[in-house]
Amino acid sequence: MLYYEFDEVRVEYNGNRTCNVQIQLVNGKWTDVHCTENHNMNPKDMNEVMAFMLNAYADYIEEDNQ
Repeated sequence: MLYYEFDEVRVEYNGNRTCNVQIQLVNGKWTDVHCTENHNMNPKDMNEVMAFMLNAYADYIEEDNQ
């Protein structure tokens, strides 16, 4: 599993084709707030994986700001 933390938001990649955007609750547990899949991505290409993760984060931030 691969993840990046941005302030109080974490983007987690499951190693296949799914990304979860998570927030940390008061008790410290990370909870999914946004999930996205990319079936056209090569899960072994780290450039594609990182772009996918950053896009999932950007989509979440954009939705959150509307």
